[in-house]
Amino acid sequence: MKPETTFIAERPAATHCPELFRRGPTPADLLAQFAVAGERMARLLADRFAPIKGGYAPTMRCQPVQECEAGTLSGKIGPLAGNCLLDAGDGIPLLVSFQAEGVFHLLDCSFGGPGEVPKPLPDSFPYSAELMMCRLEAIAASSLAKAIGREVNPKSRSERFAEVSPYAKDTRLALLPIEATQAGGLNWTVTIAAPLEALEGLFDRGEGNPAARTGSHHPAGAPFGEMPLPLSAVLVDMRMAVSALSELQVGQILPVSVARSVPLRVGETTIGHGTVGALDDRVALQLSQTF
Repeated sequence: MKPETTFIAERPAATHCPELFRRGPTPADLLAQFAVAGERMARLLADRFAPIKGGYAPTMRCQPVQECEAGTLSGKIGPLAGNCLLDAGDGIPLLVSFQAEGVFHLLDCSFGGPGEVPKPLPDSFPYSAELMMCRLEAIAASSLAKAIGREVNPKSRSERFAEVSPYAKDTRLALLPIEATQAGGLNWTVTIAAPLEALEGLFDRGEGNPAARTGSHHPAGAPFGEMPLPLSAVLVDMRMAVSALSELQVGQILPVSVARSVPLRVGETTIGHGTVGALDDRVALQLSQTF
């Protein structure tokens, strides 16, 4: 039986632009975004470690992204480290591990020491390191949140990798080693681990992700370009015992030393570092690093 009626469409058939059929990022694209976040993380860590080290920011260099199975990660980190488990939302667990040498170095600096590391390393951190571990956990969470453009919250921390690792042994991980170089030849590493399968969810945040932005309004443009902001350069940050502070007298001379790397701040936010010099008979700051 053949119909005698000619059917006419009520409206044109739907057509879709090519962008709707665009594929998601490839694994190589995601690893590249992870590396970009690592470069940003290295700069942020250097800034946040400087106050612990008396204003001397360490040199932090992001190393190439690596891949491994979670079962082999404990061997890379070692039996003793400052391990922090962080929650990046959407069920994405991130692990940040501070090498034991770095924890001891920063701990000694926080007490006014030169950053000495015990040799050989002990089997566990001393009780005095607990506050440093708490501080490093907060530094890791805040730095990662700024680096990847999403909220990151601490979940747990431990000196033993097995006590905080959320990954099954066969989970494929992307590793981001960030190496700290200190004066005197001491090097130590901060390792960031993320599941490979979670990278797309980690960076797929549209314009909210700094690594994904392709353009934005320049801050020097209207209407904010003419807004004055107070800058401060912290030349001296010294410590003094309460007993000595109570005996200060007018006319007393306090010997101070200006740090080689002076932080430049807007409010409480450090926007760069520089070295102190002179220009036209005035004290000047030559920028060596900006964020």
